[in-house]
Amino acid sequence: MPCFYTHVSYAKQCARDLEGEWFADLDAARESARQSARLMISQMIAAGNDAIRLEYRICDAAGALLATVPASASISWLE
Repeated sequence: MPCFYTHVSYAKQCARDLEGEWFADLDAARESARQSARLMISQMIAAGNDAIRLEYRICDAAGALLATVPASASISWLE
């Protein structure tokens, strides 16, 4: 199982994942990011923040960008 690093970007800030997480494949990493984004979006909206600029960036151990998961992909009514 490969290790994926999911960095969270919001506006011009980025919280880097320094530990990574093991998933069966990239699709499983994407689904985990979507679920995490749902929770973070609800918290951001409750706090009065603009969650639409939230984006998860999934990278491999070398730092190569493999996929992005924008907020719009996490909430069905934003699609």
